[in-house]
Amino acid sequence: MTDTSTRPGRRSPRCGWPVLLLVLAGCSSQGTITGKVTYQGKPLASGTVTFVPEQGGHAVSTDIHNGEYKVLKIAPGPAKIAVSIPSRPAEVASFIQKMQPPSPEMKGKKAPPTSPPAGGPKSAKAPPATPFPNKFTDPNTSGLTYTVRGGSQVFDIDLTDK
Repeated sequence: MTDTSTRPGRRSPRCGWPVLLLVLAGCSSQGTITGKVTYQGKPLASGTVTFVPEQGGHAVSTDIHNGEYKVLKIAPGPAKIAVSIPSRPAEVASFIQKMQPPSPEMKGKKAPPTSPPAGGPKSAKAPPATPFPNKFTDPNTSGLTYTVRGGSQVFDIDLTDK
């Protein structure tokens, strides 16, 4: 007859499987969130979305690209959300363009004289950027919340001034 008892201090290899399954189940309970971010109905070109767990834990941030975001490995549960955008991207781009050296063809050439527009001389200005409310940049004032589940999910964020 074969002795099926275990020796003292030694466990059967079968005891580890339930523990391993619990560990793996814990890892898969994290969520992945994808979605779109719009402000006044238009996609945000760039920015950041931050999910802050209401029950404590690490906040998770990700970039917004062409109005879309993807958050990986976020703990399940209720979360507050903050959305921020780069400060005045049009003004920064205009400044960078002005700071570029002239092209080789343009060196030594003078700009043609221009006549002032009707109504007097005015400097051409870019249209003012749409102001982005600061309330959205703080998860405690944004009013944005979401309950994260384990697995993949979609959550679109529509920001309005109301």
